[in-house]
Amino acid sequence: MSVIARRFASIPERTAIETWKAISALLASDPKSAAARELASVAGIACSLITREAMTSPLVAYGAGPRVRVYCLYNENAVEGDDANESGLAFDVTDGDWKPKAPRTARRLLKKVEPSLRSSVARRLIRHVLDMEKHREGQEPASPSKLIKQVPGLEEFLSDADEPGPGCLISWYESDEIGACFDEEMEVLGQNAPMEPSALLTMPINKRQDEVDAGVKRVFSYVAAMFRSLASAAKIVAIIIDRTDFLYQVEC
Repeated sequence: MSVIARRFASIPERTAIETWKAISALLASDPKSAAARELASVAGIACSLITREAMTSPLVAYGAGPRVRVYCLYNENAVEGDDANESGLAFDVTDGDWKPKAPRTARRLLKKVEPSLRSSVARRLIRHVLDMEKHREGQEPASPSKLIKQVPGLEEFLSDADEPGPGCLISWYESDEIGACFDEEMEVLGQNAPMEPSALLTMPINKRQDEVDAGVKRVFSYVAAMFRSLASAAKIVAIIIDRTDFLYQVEC
């Protein structure tokens, strides 16, 4: 059986939910089809896997026609997009008895965490995580690299800067894998060069009043979405604190 591959630019070029919507549109071009509804129903799990970068291994869909392998690109590969291939298919992979197969790394992860997902606490955590993604809908990623042509000297600054670090990190318990990765990365970031800002927005000041107003509104809309997302994150922290069987640590 022949195989076709597609590679989608993901985080930080797209959010996880935007990535999944683009993948879903490829696999099920008719948004009203049963396949589209099926893909939408697993958006939460898919977004979690995309965020964990599990889709460096392929999602495989097969039915009518060749098998389709779908990969995600992350970080610089996503921003540059040189390896991306998001072109449509000449056939409907969901026609007839079609099946999607999760990435191998994702299947191992789901097998490990599936028992814990049955608890009400896990469902609340997932709901708040999805809320965070929802708050970002409609907001363009504020990647500094997108402003290179608008801001003089920005390209040179970014080429010499270290990659950005997280503004806030939530870990389950002291010295867990999340905290260990954070500590290891932050030991070297910013030592030899300034860190790249994780987000960069501009507001016009020497333009028509309506353009200035639109620019200010866009920036404040982005900031408002960021604070709503942080409010959902605070609810996640509260759940972790309330769980007596978890130690927690919040590093900022």
